[in-house]
Order: sequence, then C-alpha cells, then structure tokens
Amino acid sequence: MLRKLPLGLIWCCALWALPSVVAQDRNYVELEILAEQGTLISSGQKWMEALSEAGADNVRLGQTNRSKRIGIDKRESSGGRSSYTITGKINSRNQLLLPAGRYSLRETAKIKAYVESIRADGAEVALSPKMAFGLTAKQLVDLHKTLKPIYNKPTLGTTPKQILDAVQRNCKTPIVIDPSAREALQGDYTVEDELQGLSQGTVLAAALRPLGLVAAPTREQGKATKIVITDTRRVEEHWPIGWPPKSRNSQSFPQLYERIPVNIRNYTLSATLKAIQGAMKAPFVYDYNSLARSGLDVEKVRINLESEKMSYLLILNRIVGQVRPRIQYEVRADENGKPFIWFSSR
Repeated sequence: MLRKLPLGLIWCCALWALPSVVAQDRNYVELEILAEQGTLISSGQKWMEALSEAGADNVRLGQTNRSKRIGIDKRESSGGRSSYTITGKINSRNQLLLPAGRYSLRETAKIKAYVESIRADGAEVALSPKMAFGLTAKQLVDLHKTLKPIYNKPTLGTTPKQILDAVQRNCKTPIVIDPSAREALQGDYTVEDELQGLSQGTVLAAALRPLGLVAAPTREQGKATKIVITDTRRVEEHWPIGWPPKSRNSQSFPQLYERIPVNIRNYTLSATLKAIQGAMKAPFVYDYNSLARSGLDVEKVRINLESEKMSYLLILNRIVGQVRPRIQYEVRADENGKPFIWFSSR
C-alpha cells in the first residue's frame, strides 16, 4: 500500500518518495516533474494521484526550476542496472510534457507504459524510433549480422526442418517454433533448389516458404530479439527471401551481361532454366507457391530460342516472354550482398 503524503508537504519540500518495487535486474526509474506557477494549486492533488500510479520508483513534484529542462539523465549502477531520472513539466494547459510526448490527467496508463518501457529497455531503446519488426535501427543491424553467415551445406533434397535445425545451431539470435508450424515441419517435403552458398537468413526464408511458413523476428519489452517460425497468416511482417541489390546489376551481377551462343529447341522450361543456371554459376530461387497458384507446369512449357550471341539478361527476358501463364524474374541479394535470381508468377 503506497503512503500518500499531505499535499502541502509535497509543494513545500518538492519531494514525494515512493517505495521501490522494481526487481533487482531491472532499471531504476524516477520522475522529477516541475509545474508552472499556479498549476499545483488547481490540480496538484490530481497529478499526485496520477503519478502515484505511473510505476516509478520515486517521484518529485514541485514548482518550475529554470535550471532544469525536460530530458532524461542516466547513471550506471552495479549489477547491470541503470538509474534514470526523467525530468518532465506540467504546462499551463495542465499537460504533462515528457521527453517523448505529452499526456493529460486521463492518460495515466500511457504514462505508466512510458515509465515501464524505460525500466525494461532503458531510454536508449525505449525512445529510439522503431523500424521493421518493432526493432530499433541498432537491433535490426544486429539481427542482420546474425543471419549473414553463409549456409555451407547442400540444400537440394533436404527437408526444411533439417535446414532450420542447422541454422538454429549457428544463429546467435534464438529461434523458436510456433505450435502452428510444427505439423508442417514434420512433412516429407524436400527443398527443390540448391541454396548452398547463400546466407542462412535467405536460405531459411526460402526453405520455409513452400510450407506456408515464415521466419518472423520479434521482441518483447525488456527481452532479447528472437525469431519465431510460424504460419505466414499469423504475422504481418517476416524476414524476406533476399533484398534489393545495393548496386546496379552490371556491378553486382556481371554474369548477366556475358554473351553466349544460344540454341534452345523445344526444351522444357525446367531444363532450360537449369542449363542457364549451371552456365551462369548463379543461384536461381523459385517462388513455388505463386507458380503453383498460377497453374504453371515447368515440365510442360516448351522454350525455343536461337541466336549467334546473346547476353544472359536478354536470354532470360526472351524466355519469360514465351511462358504462359506469365512469370517474372528479378535480381535479389542475400544478407551478404550475394546476388541471385528470384522467379515468381505474376
């Protein structure tokens, strides 16, 4: 039970102390709230009650001090914990101004969530802009690094579960399997592409996709980032199968511009693309889900193309132009910037 001090004592001493309830492995947070002249007279008791529910370890409520500005001060302490002093201000409109926003007396829950985020994550994380997966820029960079190591085992004919197990052993970010994904991973489907040499993040995402599964990074407040393997319908964001290249294709993928004699006569689409892939010595990755939805049978579509010399880029353009239902390809890059060609149905 929190003991409320008389309001007059708060105004005179500018100090209201609350007992510490924070666990020993979490940050210590105190609020120092300054009010403009006359604000405490009209609403001091209400603000005292609101701040008592904010969950801070200590609260100081008093009149505006010109030497104090809105902000957060951090002090390191032992045991990996830090102490944060949040300085805020109650303005003439009776709004509480804190470093990341403004709050009314009716927004006690938001003030509490604000304090709790700093207690759990520290101000550096709590107040940083959130990007993909609700992560900060630094957290995203760290996650990207853990998915960059090269997957150096053959993938053709292996199961997605075998690839997942191998990535789990080599990934510094914890990977957990959602119950919705367990049944799909127990099936007998085997990977149809050779992905060896690409980054483990790209390989994992590509191996999971035919099962309707994805790798979805997430982070609970105060905890480390983890990757959840789950049904694609359960999440709005997931780790992609490659990224847009950072440089032009002529720089990142010069093989595309090599010119060769072409003599393709009544080859299946499957055999044609396998031959080109072997000649280019480059990974080809297929979106089997979209190809299946389109009704395309790569063993039935026939390709014919002849030329004295033609670049691989033009060859691929001419091939996809012959295919019905239509397909498309694009150059993507794995987490190391290694290019590959991604085929999908329009």
